[in-house]
Amino acid sequence: MTYCQHIIPTLGEILKKQEPISPQLPVSEVVEIFQKNPSLLALPILAEGIFTGIISRRALFYNHLGRPFAMELFGKKPIMVLQEEDCMTMEADLDVHGALSRLLDFDPSLRRIAS
Repeated sequence: MTYCQHIIPTLGEILKKQEPISPQLPVSEVVEIFQKNPSLLALPILAEGIFTGIISRRALFYNHLGRPFAMELFGKKPIMVLQEEDCMTMEADLDVHGALSRLLDFDPSLRRIAS
């Protein structure tokens, strides 16, 4: 292993740990979690210990709840109706260069942003 590899952090080293939520948690309670934690970007969703998706702050507030009467429509429904299922997961021991490479393979449209 070269010296350079020792200073490249892994995802586990830069990860902000967050307790997962249940897919049955009402949307209104997820909104409260985000409101109480302004720096929180996303929440993992686990059903019986199995990852089922995520809900990001941006998707929740801009894509789903940014429309008129959205809280009235979704507030009591379980978060699983709004969760993002087409997402990728990565191992905590993967270094950030490997993570970036996987991310660009997963979503090639990001290449124009990265260059």
